Amino acid sequence: MAAYRHVLAYTFVLLVFALGIRGTALRKCEYQEYVCGNDLSKRGMSLYLTRFSTVFFLIFEPGYTYKDLRAAIAKLPPGIIPPNLSNVQLLQVLYHCDDIYNSISGNAFCVSGCIVINGSLANDQCYMNGFTVPSTKKKKR
Repeated sequence: MAAYRHVLAYTFVLLVFALGIRGTALRKCEYQEYVCGNDLSKRGMSLYLTRFSTVFFLIFEPGYTYKDLRAAIAKLPPGIIPPNLSNVQLLQVLYHCDDIYNSISGNAFCVSGCIVINGSLANDQCYMNGFTVPSTKKKKR
């Protein structure tokens, strides 16, 4: 049974090579975009099949790692985002995409969580749990 699975897998790969299909994935980071760490950690995970002079290359491009997210926070001046966040807390940080080369920097630590907003023109945001705008009216005595 295991040999049958391998034959199917190799047949699929050869078929993909023969057709010249190129796989696509989410871009790692789009210039000037604000993205939650949870979303960044999933981006870019895909296989790319490209054809160059009839030679095929199979490329695996991983998403951002915890090390990448920590390095993005380290770019900021001290005191903006605590440097000793746990891995789970790193996913609740809002990151900024600095350039077209997938560089990121930390922007804000979302205490109440980070909201992933789907859409190419929408930026992710920090959830403001319990936030109220103070009233400008004076209370009567």
